[in-house]
Amino acid sequence: MKSLIILGLALFTSSAFACTDFSGDYRTKENTYYSIEQNGCDSMYVVDETGANEMIFDGVERLLHEYDIEVEGAVLAHVQIYLKSEMKAQKWIYHERDVVTYRGGEVEEEKKWAEVSFNEDTDLLTVLHNQDGSTETYVDVRNR
Repeated sequence: MKSLIILGLALFTSSAFACTDFSGDYRTKENTYYSIEQNGCDSMYVVDETGANEMIFDGVERLLHEYDIEVEGAVLAHVQIYLKSEMKAQKWIYHERDVVTYRGGEVEEEKKWAEVSFNEDTDLLTVLHNQDGSTETYVDVRNR
């Protein structure tokens, strides 16, 4: 009897901490294709035409992309995109911070966050919350 209770608690505990697996191939509204390969509740790789990015679900901010904006060989600005990710209540939550440093030293920073889940058709549903309080909703179709 004691073993049955312990087994029941172990199953309940593991299911309580299970997270949604977003692994699959997707297509955006603009017909851009990407794939997600998820490693349980620890991390995921997102692969698109620009390469692969690892998202670690630990809530730690990391540099995701960094590039220069150039016009006729002159660097006008340097862009850094930071991301922190975590899994909460069957959703992938990420916070993005974009930092643009202009040639003259001025710095602009924009913050936004998103919650990602599946809709009824198991397509990827992203609700993006912008810094100004507005929201945008995107549906990326899952290739079946």
